[in-house]
Amino acid sequence: MHHIFAVPEIGTAGIADAFLLPRAIRQNPRFRSLPIIALTAKAMKGDREKCIAAGASDYITKPVDTEQLLSLMRVWLYR
Repeated sequence: MHHIFAVPEIGTAGIADAFLLPRAIRQNPRFRSLPIIALTAKAMKGDREKCIAAGASDYITKPVDTEQLLSLMRVWLYR
């Protein structure tokens, strides 16, 4: 069985460090290879790199293009 985890709203207001969740997930040996797709509404220059550095496998912005999200999921599910 394949699993994928989408992190909702990286950069949501009210979270001191929005990158804590992917980092915490990666600290668990069971989830080191779990595909994580980061989702953000505030797309700024450098956000993708920050998400990847925090442990996300990939990155997508809102509003979510359903076809793009499904394409990303297919890519990561079969790696």
